[in-house]
Amino acid sequence: MMLNGDKGAIVHQMMELLVALGEAFDADRMVAAASAHLPSTALTSLKSGGKKFIEEVGASGGKVVIPTTINTCCTDLERWRELGTPKSKIDDQNSVHSVLCRMGLIPTITCTPYLTGNLPRPGEHAAWGEAAAVVFINSILGARSNPEGAPSVLASAITGRTPLYGLHMRENRIG
Repeated sequence: MMLNGDKGAIVHQMMELLVALGEAFDADRMVAAASAHLPSTALTSLKSGGKKFIEEVGASGGKVVIPTTINTCCTDLERWRELGTPKSKIDDQNSVHSVLCRMGLIPTITCTPYLTGNLPRPGEHAAWGEAAAVVFINSILGARSNPEGAPSVLASAITGRTPLYGLHMRENRIG
């Protein structure tokens, strides 16, 4: 359904991205993702290509279908003046976050989203970026996520699916 375009062009595009990722890792199917956490949206990480990707997905009508939180950004969004952050940088950062919020992401702006209510349950699959948070949900919460990059997290957030490979699979979860 998603892959053949029945859910719209942007969902089709995001599913194609996930299928390509799954094929790269020999995943034989997709699984439902309970939540997502978008890794760094700092402009220093996104660069112009990442910013453009987010803007294009947002302009194409992308909407998240699972709870999706946002990681840290380039500066404190409230105390940027005190920190000496240039206004142009904060304007660009706010522009990215506005797009993400219109898409339905939750602006937690934290690398510890499990402290803000993004708590996948034991055995649930998730699509999280942010290395330490991925370790936490896999080891402490017992949820399942590979360390994802921003494009695959956004694709999973929009489709509600993630490829079944790596830490999603029981045989790869031996401590």
